[in-house]
Amino acid sequence: MGSYSVGTEAVNSPTLSSYVSYLTMFTIPIGLAFELPIVVYFLARIGIIGPDIMKKYRREAFLIIFIIAAIITPPDALTQIMVGIPMYILYEISITVASRVVKSNALKPDQLPS
Repeated sequence: MGSYSVGTEAVNSPTLSSYVSYLTMFTIPIGLAFELPIVVYFLARIGIIGPDIMKKYRREAFLIIFIIAAIITPPDALTQIMVGIPMYILYEISITVASRVVKSNALKPDQLPS
């Protein structure tokens, strides 16, 4: 594919700058999306989110996760699925993280947010 050319007018010559920008455009948003359990841990710790809310809105979260996966990946269904499914698994792990944080906060009533 590297030597493929459309014609004499179009030249395929990728540069290091274009390669780095392409990689940055996809790795940073995907990396940020995979920080979900850490974000949920801190939100549950300060009392903003809990496992009950996350379980209640599981269907909406599934839809939002796949919309985000469609935005941060190239227009390819396979790539969207390869990003969306692990993000949904991380969402389910985040529910477990939030429930453990809520349990640990219940054991220490003096540390609950006012």
